[in-house]
Amino acid sequence: MQRLRVPEIMDDPSLPFEEHEKALRGVERLNMFSGSASIIWWELRSLIKASSAPVSILDIATGSGDIPIALAKEAKKLGVELTIAGCDMSSRAIEIAKLKAKNAGVDIEYFVLNCMTEEVPRSFDVITTSLFTHHLDPPEVIRLIQAMQKHANKMFLINDLERSEFSYLGVWLATRLVTTSRVVQYDGPVSVRAAFTTDEFRKMAKSAGAKNISVESRFPCRLLLRGDIE
Repeated sequence: MQRLRVPEIMDDPSLPFEEHEKALRGVERLNMFSGSASIIWWELRSLIKASSAPVSILDIATGSGDIPIALAKEAKKLGVELTIAGCDMSSRAIEIAKLKAKNAGVDIEYFVLNCMTEEVPRSFDVITTSLFTHHLDPPEVIRLIQAMQKHANKMFLINDLERSEFSYLGVWLATRLVTTSRVVQYDGPVSVRAAFTTDEFRKMAKSAGAKNISVESRFPCRLLLRGDIE
């Protein structure tokens, strides 16, 4: 399957707030269905357990903030302390994320930031991003990897869809099972067509000068790039 990137409805700034909010809820359910937060948490566990101080985490392009909220809840279960932040270029998404964190009873810092044009304001132990890189072209992904390396003290994680016919069919079906949002039902399969393969990610990471990286497929339709900072 060849990569094809076309505009997604959720990226349209004229999308009504109600539809945007409904779409974000649909994406949250898809993340739960695919275990997106679990993929990130599994990579963090050993680092968190080995650290004598709270691990600081930044989630880039956080959307409605469901990944940071899920991580905060997992940390509470284990009785460990994390310092978690999330950023997104959409002020509407950040508004929703702040409200959701408050309702969930978790302490998360959310702020507006376009990570492709603005510097991350400070360093973090771990920088993550989920379902973001398929919105980018390869040179932009390379710049993102370089920025994540620069501002991560210990690790960075990129979690996204993996482009394949299996992923396309799986996401097409999942979007119709978990949400009635027309935005998600259109954007989901389109996102798979715009996503990268594991081999493509390895090449982009190499072009970014990344070392100590691994890129693996994760069931059902995901891939994970992990970079450890020396």
